[in-house]
Amino acid sequence: MFLFGMLPLPAPRLFISGVTRDSAGAILGSCTVSLFRTLDNLLMEAVVSDATTGAYSFSSVGLGEEYFVVAYKQGSPDVAGTTVRTLIYPPLGN
Repeated sequence: MFLFGMLPLPAPRLFISGVTRDSAGAILGSCTVSLFRTLDNLLMEAVVSDATTGAYSFSSVGLGEEYFVVAYKQGSPDVAGTTVRTLIYPPLGN
């Protein structure tokens, strides 16, 4: 009789993804998008959104952690009074 040892299951892969857009909703490509952990404002990852589609994705997402995303388009003026929505993964109640 041969017994197999128990192997740990890999942790689930979680992602945060989106599209960078301007205030009118038009796609805004080539933005620097930064992912911060809400607990301590630690920068977790930074990417540049796609030049054509504005798509971005983060893979440094921990289960049950809270994050916020900040996007910046070089050469564009900062807009006062903008807000950033905190993202919670997994969403509460799931």
